[in-house]
Amino acid sequence: MMENKVSVIVPIYNVEKELKRCLESLINQLYPNLEILLIDDGSLDNSGQIASSYSELDSRVNYYKKTNGGLSDARNYGIKKATGTYILFVDSDDFIEIEAIKILVEVMERDNLDIVLGNAVRVEGGFQTKLLHSKGLSREIMSGEEYFSHALTVNQYAEAVWLNLYKAEIIKDNNLYFVKGQLHEDINWTPKVLLNAKKVRFLDYPFYQYVIRENSITQQKDLTKNIIHKMQAIDDLEEYYKKNSDKINPDNIGTLKKHLITLYLSSYFLESEKKPNINKAFLIRNAKTMGAKIRVALFLIHPSLYSLVQRSMDTFK
Repeated sequence: MMENKVSVIVPIYNVEKELKRCLESLINQLYPNLEILLIDDGSLDNSGQIASSYSELDSRVNYYKKTNGGLSDARNYGIKKATGTYILFVDSDDFIEIEAIKILVEVMERDNLDIVLGNAVRVEGGFQTKLLHSKGLSREIMSGEEYFSHALTVNQYAEAVWLNLYKAEIIKDNNLYFVKGQLHEDINWTPKVLLNAKKVRFLDYPFYQYVIRENSITQQKDLTKNIIHKMQAIDDLEEYYKKNSDKINPDNIGTLKKHLITLYLSSYFLESEKKPNINKAFLIRNAKTMGAKIRVALFLIHPSLYSLVQRSMDTFK
């Protein structure tokens, strides 16, 4: 039986020190039918030469060089070039376990899924910690919307696009591309994909090694730009919910809107030189559940007190 092809999309930008580790983890996968798309987003170091050399050694590796457009633009480029039945995203400074794709595809095809939701290990300073806790996450097959709502309810939702194996048609048929130039692109992309998936399943398998670098976006001190981009992503996701309200189960809309508020409040308190103006209207119209209404009321009355209470609650989780 012919194995279905998996397109692995790898955006590359100035990662010459980490790139070989990533690519070795891909070309040595136990699942052989791969299309490895290396998208060089205008690297200024030796990343391009390294990537190109792998394409010369392995026919499954395709190297593309483009002008710099950011991570989202590079992923979009990869999606358009992908010819596989399935798509997996891998960031070029990370790597995956050698049996990862084999296991993910087996689950995908055994249960005829649109998405297999996986797990990851965070690697930082020689220490490894499991990124996504599996407590409360069901292993049963459900729709993407049911999973999204359930994961939010048990506080176990993870939005990283590289955590999952996707059926390519879910992305392409629904025109689900990333917003060019936007940081934190996962915020509004992953929920859209989940809402279009009919069958998904969570697999508590930490196949992805998420490596934290000193100069990564997550390590920056002033996050003013990050806040702006997060707020834009949140507004976009709210608009998507509005346009597709007829497709969303009314029982889930309160949970989805509560998540918008959670995203907004967590973004507001990121380190920045200047706090954004509070969008009172946004918070009030999305506060549908009693818990959300209480949180919003406390925040609007006294943001600093809200932050203190929230940190205290997080400490005792």
